[in-house]
Amino acid sequence: MSVDFEKSTDGNIVMCPVIGWTPFVAFGMACGLRIEFVQNEEHLQAALKNERKPDAAQIVLTPQQAELLAQDLLKMVQTASVRPDGQGE
Repeated sequence: MSVDFEKSTDGNIVMCPVIGWTPFVAFGMACGLRIEFVQNEEHLQAALKNERKPDAAQIVLTPQQAELLAQDLLKMVQTASVRPDGQGE
């Protein structure tokens, strides 16, 4: 499946730093996740000072989706943890 990422005017993928998350069980049978994020550095600083709330998305996944997401995240951690110079973490 091709993903059409949101991009900025200069062609870079728009990324919003995650500053918190809360997992929960939804409806007694689904996996819920509230992800809190900021739009930019100004938003981050205001959120850290409790002057502005972070944005949030609350998503629900089946247990199978949650397991696949967890596996994908662990794979990304392994890839992202390797230093470019090949020296490990």
